[in-house]
Amino acid sequence: MEMPDPTQQDVEWAYLLWNSLALDGVWNLPEVGVYRKTGERQITLVEIHATVPSEAEGLFSRHHWIMQLGDLLGWTVEEAVERAYQNSVEVNVPENMIGDVAACASRCGCVVKVEPVVPGVSYYEVDEECTCPCCGTPLSFDRAFRGVHVIVDDSGWVLKQERMRALEEEE
Repeated sequence: MEMPDPTQQDVEWAYLLWNSLALDGVWNLPEVGVYRKTGERQITLVEIHATVPSEAEGLFSRHHWIMQLGDLLGWTVEEAVERAYQNSVEVNVPENMIGDVAACASRCGCVVKVEPVVPGVSYYEVDEECTCPCCGTPLSFDRAFRGVHVIVDDSGWVLKQERMRALEEEE
């Protein structure tokens, strides 16, 4: 989705809006997300309101248009997404858990990883019982992962399944 270049009227509107924001004030831009004023002449995209691939192109076209406005005004427009909504559901990725990983306690080969939210990436919400998404075993992960959206790396599980099938065929 190609956005038109900002007009003089757009620049004037952004100047008034952005300069009226208090430090740490927020601006909710429909179909994009929430920007926070993070410096005297800086706003940061901190929340995304669509993260499915079909919506990401338009969202980021609009965000890049905001970046163009920033360039014209001498402002910096940053990205530091803290929350994202996927299919109208908030994706819960706590900042203090980014980088955490856990392997399934039943040693099925599944690994879950807490990573920053990226548009178009599928996330799995760890349930209350910390059930492994590959083997279905409850209490497979530390309770700190409950309710957290993670990326599932099932490559170890797939390799184990293939090895088991090969062994069955040999018998």
